[in-house]
Amino acid sequence: VVQFTGFKDFDGNEIYEGDKIKYKNFKGYSTIVFENGAFGYYGISCFITLLETNAEHIEVIGNVFQDSE
Repeated sequence: VVQFTGFKDFDGNEIYEGDKIKYKNFKGYSTIVFENGAFGYYGISCFITLLETNAEHIEVIGNVFQDSE
């Protein structure tokens, strides 16, 4: 069971815990996790909550449960 974060990406796709995301101007991808009471992802050097970022710059590209990479 995965948890809906309450946010949508720039295409209007709902963002769930475990989703793999690409962020504008960020090479590679990160994974949405729930940590310390907040949903977010690890950037280059720190944990960034979805409340601190503009979800409209996020693109969901898959999830850790269905993707083999």
